[in-house]
Amino acid sequence: MSKTNFKKPKSRKSSLGENYEQDTLPIENLHKRSAGAKERINIFISPEKKKQLKMWAAMHDKDMTTIILEGLELWKKANSL
Repeated sequence: MSKTNFKKPKSRKSSLGENYEQDTLPIENLHKRSAGAKERINIFISPEKKKQLKMWAAMHDKDMTTIILEGLELWKKANSL
């Protein structure tokens, strides 16, 4: 039988250098979106309802999101929320 010699893996050095400290890096992922920024959501509606919503938005020169949000506000008023 032949004997297999496995090589010991080389230790990997950090690409940031030997004197790397976690505290020295700036934290850049904690920013908040501005209050007026829009965020994407996904909803499932029938193609017919989407077409109606799109036509309604075009007739009133608004985007579809604005129409949905206005509808939500009207629903909240009607249901005393």
